[in-house]
Amino acid sequence: MSPFAWTVIGAGVLFLLLTWAAILDLAFRDFGSMARKAAWGFCVFVPFFGPLVYFAFGMRQGTRASATARCAKRD
Repeated sequence: MSPFAWTVIGAGVLFLLLTWAAILDLAFRDFGSMARKAAWGFCVFVPFFGPLVYFAFGMRQGTRASATARCAKRD
C-alpha cells in the first residue's frame, strides 16, 4: 500500500477512537437535562468535527457523576 493509504487509514482509526471516547465520556456525564445530553450526542456523531467540538466545548459543560451518584439514580 502507498503511504497515502496508510495515512488515510491512520486518520480514520484515530477519529474512530476519538468518537468512541466521546461517546463513553458523554454516557457518564450529567448535563442537567436529557435534551442537552441528546444534543451533544448528536454532535458527537458528526464525522471528524463532532468529537473534536465535544472535547473542546461540551465536555466542560457536563459534570462527571460519581459512582455512588450513578448507583443512587438507579434505585
